[in-house]
Amino acid sequence: MGALAREIEGRLSDPELVPWLMETCCLERAAAENLVRYIARQRERSAVPTDRRVVVEGFPDEAGGLRVAILTPFGGRFHLAWLLALQATFREDLHLVPDSLHSEGGILLRFTGVPFGRVLEAIRSLTPEGLEEHLLSEVLSSPLFGLRFRQNAARALLLPRGRPVRRTPLWLQRLRARDLLAAAMSQEGFPIVTETLREIFSDFLPVEELKDFLGRLKAGT
Repeated sequence: MGALAREIEGRLSDPELVPWLMETCCLERAAAENLVRYIARQRERSAVPTDRRVVVEGFPDEAGGLRVAILTPFGGRFHLAWLLALQATFREDLHLVPDSLHSEGGILLRFTGVPFGRVLEAIRSLTPEGLEEHLLSEVLSSPLFGLRFRQNAARALLLPRGRPVRRTPLWLQRLRARDLLAAAMSQEGFPIVTETLREIFSDFLPVEELKDFLGRLKAGT
């Protein structure tokens, strides 16, 4: 998707762009024209996020705070991993953790009393060498870890199973899982905690891809 956006941006003045999209991407003419118009409007207002360009935008919100949007085409799991690492960076550098959310298209952050330039410095300070340490410090207290731990504990039969005729409410499942997690965290090397971390770092979050990306970001490529 990022490569396609870069290709379209570079050929916006090409009269053969729409026919090329129709043939190469199997699009109807209206869809191809809409795609070209979308990329053109994005470039007019700011810049187009591509496989070689990250777009970081800062703008005020209605309450007087600063919102920062980080836009890439790399997907939701990539953005979640980057957001978790950035939260640890913001805690260290800015002594705060901003309100945030992520999606398939990027990350949105909200700051109060922090200039845009300072936020950019913190974003740039995250390096491949410190990535895993930053991720680990945030993952253990994240909703993602709680969800995966609850699922693994249920599979391992460490949580009470509901009766067939009565479904256990979700809030009660979460409460039992939280109590179990509190007990498990007090024991070093608890198997379900270890498996949950392995699952998150090996199967769910694209840690190696993010590490490679941060290295290319640092190098300017």
